[in-house]
Parts: sequence; structure tokens; C-alpha cells
Amino acid sequence: YSENVGGCVIYTASNGGTTKNCKGIRTNLNYKSPALFGIYVGQNITFDSCIGYGSTNDGDISIFGACRKNIVTNCRIFNSFEDSPNEIAYNIAQGICVDSSAIYTTVTNCYAFGYYYGIDVKTSCDGVIVSNNQVEKCKVGIAVRLGEGNAPTCNTIVSNNTIYPNGGNGSTSPLVGDFYLSAILVEDCYGVQILNNIMANHWTNPSTNTPFIGILYKWNKSDSVGYKVPTLIQGNNFNFENRLAV
Repeated sequence: YSENVGGCVIYTASNGGTTKNCKGIRTNLNYKSPALFGIYVGQNITFDSCIGYGSTNDGDISIFGACRKNIVTNCRIFNSFEDSPNEIAYNIAQGICVDSSAIYTTVTNCYAFGYYYGIDVKTSCDGVIVSNNQVEKCKVGIAVRLGEGNAPTCNTIVSNNTIYPNGGNGSTSPLVGDFYLSAILVEDCYGVQILNNIMANHWTNPSTNTPFIGILYKWNKSDSVGYKVPTLIQGNNFNFENRLAV
């Protein structure tokens, strides 16, 4: 258990290790520090059944920088205070972030609540699997995108996830950014497979609706770059429902 520290468990230049059943809390959501649980240039490391309450711009769980063969599983993270987990923080925070040339990373059976990006894969990552997760009340549920670098992410599988952009708990219209509210975003990436996901949007107040897109695919690069390999979108379930708050 850790409270209000820079990072709870951080691996740097490490090979092998498991962190299990740990809990990290930040009581000030404006405190942007390293990840609660992070791997930086590490491999063969697992985060299992960890819980985090906090906020950071590069992932409360962060797999960053030439990492390989790491696993995040059964973890639950909230961009909120521990005693009020239903309150979303309106900033650009990321829940689970796989970033900067991380390869062969698996994110599975996790839960993310209240982030700008619930699960964010970006900047020249390769061979990432995002499967069987649940994401609620994030502006973008799961993103596979270019990020801050020039090299695109490739060969990522997003499968069997359940995504509730609104979470049945109020309007997300105050969120910032130029993207529509979307369950899955694919931007300037190639070889991506979006398979058998459930995307549901349960508005509690239709008068405050924000435009919702199940899968938003954006390509900003010139075709001459040579990266425009088709994305496979197959077997997804889109459930659109409007209902008044009770």
C-alpha cells in the first residue's frame, strides 16, 4: 500500500519480476507524477491484481520505452479519489499506457474508469494485445495511435473488450480535445485488428448528449508513406441506447 508517493512500484532496465495485490492512491488529482505502476525499458515483468487511484499524463500503469514481453492483468484503476470513485477528472490523463516502442505487451482482464484515454497504445509500439478489459466513462475507451513520435504503432489486436464511454453516470461533454467521444480510436496506425468488442452507450440525460462513435478510424498521413495497411474490424457489437435518468 502506498499513498501520495511519486510512484508505487517502478521497474527500470529490469528483466523479470511480478508485482501483485498492491494498492496505490493519490489524493490530489492535479499532482502529475510518474506512474503508480510503471516499467521503463524492462522486460518479462507482470503487474497482477493491482489497484490504483490517481492521475498522470502518461498512464497510472505505464509500459514505456523499448519494453518487451510485459503483462498487465486483473488490475483496476480509477482517475478519481478513493472515497468518490464515481467522479471523473476532466483532464488528459491515461489509465493504462503502452508507449514508445514497447513490443509484445499484453493488457488483459483490467478495468479503467474516468480517464481521457482508458487504455492508450501509442508511438511505434508493435505486437500489443488488448483483450477482455472493461473501460468506463473515458472520452476514448481504447486508443491505438501515433502519439508524440513519428513512427506509427502496428500489429495491435483489440479484442473482446467491453467499453461504456458514458458509463451510465452523467454527461462527459466537459471533456477537452478534438476527438468525438469514441469507444475505440485508431489513428495513423497499421495492421490493427478490432475484433468482437462490445461498445455500449447508455445516456442518463439525452439533453446533454455528446456525439458518440463506436470505432473512429482516422488517417492523417499521406498514402506515399506506405503505412496504409487495412485495419480489420470484425464481429463487434454496437449497443446504442437512450434512456432518461431515473
